Amino acid sequence: MKKLGLFCLTLCLITALMLQVIPVFAEESGSNNTVLSGAHSLDGQVPFLGSDRLVTNVQSAIVYETKSQTLMYAFNADEQVSPASFVKILTALLVAERANLSDAVVIKEATLNTVADDAVSVDLLPDEVMTVEDLLYCMMVGSGNDAAAVLAEHISGSQSKFVEEMNQYAANLGCTQTNFTNAHGLHDDMQYTTARDMARILAKAMENEIFSKVFGTVYYKVPATNLSEERSLATGNFLMNNESVQIYHDSRVTGGRTAVTSTGYNSIATSAEDNGMQLICIVTGSLSVYKDDGYTVQTFGGYKETSMLLNSGFEGFEAKQVVYAGQSVAQYAVENGTSDVVVGATNSVYTVLPADAGIDSLDYRLVKIADTLTAPVEKGQVLSALEVWYGNICVAHIDLCAMNSVPVNAMQTDGIDSKSEGFPWKTVFTVVVCVFIGIGVILILIRSVNSVRRAAARSHSRKRRRSRRRSR
Repeated sequence: MKKLGLFCLTLCLITALMLQVIPVFAEESGSNNTVLSGAHSLDGQVPFLGSDRLVTNVQSAIVYETKSQTLMYAFNADEQVSPASFVKILTALLVAERANLSDAVVIKEATLNTVADDAVSVDLLPDEVMTVEDLLYCMMVGSGNDAAAVLAEHISGSQSKFVEEMNQYAANLGCTQTNFTNAHGLHDDMQYTTARDMARILAKAMENEIFSKVFGTVYYKVPATNLSEERSLATGNFLMNNESVQIYHDSRVTGGRTAVTSTGYNSIATSAEDNGMQLICIVTGSLSVYKDDGYTVQTFGGYKETSMLLNSGFEGFEAKQVVYAGQSVAQYAVENGTSDVVVGATNSVYTVLPADAGIDSLDYRLVKIADTLTAPVEKGQVLSALEVWYGNICVAHIDLCAMNSVPVNAMQTDGIDSKSEGFPWKTVFTVVVCVFIGIGVILILIRSVNSVRRAAARSHSRKRRRSRRRSR
């Protein structure tokens, strides 16, 4: 009897617990932490190498890994600076995207007259005919401001129209602190940019094969034209060209653009590859150091600083895959749906991590975008997100999409639309069922206990009668 009572008590407790556990689909919503708390974007505020002044002889600097979209370093990245010849990067990108390289361009004297006489040029001549491709190399390798003006007019009909298109293009990339007033970079007080905005432009430009090829060219020969003999061009970037200065040459560098402001500050935009990573490094406002004689350069501004930042970015870090394309991450219930929905990543995601950091050092956090999912759900629909954290740095934010479609369950939609009334019918139904099950279990137990008691009483009565008969 004691065992039976204990069994009944246990069942009652289970029933009570069943009444308390009501399945409700709810998850806390979250926000994208890759900006304020992360490094997984050019806007990231927590770069791996921090934001301290690692190099002193710069006005601003930024290092960005393009393949994984990881911000490695940022110093004064949003301070406005004069872009100087950095402007040619966007000019070259627009030419690469919009022009036919084989088109012949007749150079106009009026166009050449818009460029200052003391500006760097490749000595283009009025009525000279040159292809777009050759003009592009004249601008990027020879740093010809005259070539930039000619290309701008060829693309847009006028330099002013081209500048409008440059600014619109930059704005579309998210460059909020940039304004261009010409296509070549000669000084203008109203022309400005930031290291972060230039990194946006260069990152976009590096996706273009034509630009990447020109950006990485050290030497180029312009064929003879109708008015000129062959021209030989060579980049003045010492990271790429070691003909005159050897100490800065870096085999990891795949492209570069130097810029000198009207006040003598050097800036360098660089792309480099090593260890499976592609780094973009922007250094602005670096001064050259001169010897005691006042005119012999001891240290060229920007080169030592760029080398130090590239070393910091490449040494001790690797690009590692943290999510695979097609990887299923979670499964969610769908109200009025025929099934649950599985969410996963549609693309593989990489991030830069310290070389000795394993996947087990990462923290994966699922972020629910909506509190409730309701059918129908379309395959490919973004339903939630996955954040990947390394310590206190959010290194990736991945949108998770539906891996399967979930149509509306017709059986649940027949009759009254319970969801439109806003009443939790399913929850009430679950509670009622649980209550009836619990009552049924209790009634069965009570009936079983009473049956056992009656049987025991009858047995006891028979024993008493037998005992009386024997006593007689």
